Amino acid sequence: ILKPNERVIPGFLSWCINQSSVQVQVREQRTGAGAPMIPRQGFMDIYIPLPSLEIQEKHAELGALLSREYTLRRKVLEETEILHAVIGYKALEKLFRAAKEKKDE
Repeated sequence: ILKPNERVIPGFLSWCINQSSVQVQVREQRTGAGAPMIPRQGFMDIYIPLPSLEIQEKHAELGALLSREYTLRRKVLEETEILHAVIGYKALEKLFRAAKEKKDE
């Protein structure tokens, strides 16, 4: 469990840890196969630059916006898949009905 001090904005730390260059360091420190963990000392060896609180806040806001964008994109994709399924169902239903009517003639 990470407990940043007053010099570190938690959102900045979260954003930073999710960046690919830091993820490389995280993967290097992971141990265990089933439930990978990072030993405390291993995590302490991961380099994370610490800019001013103002810059940290900007990066934290960026991270929150990117996360929100990802959530919205995923929701749009889910809704689009549902819409496609409904359209497909209705189109096939119409085709089956037309075929049945033609057969009944």
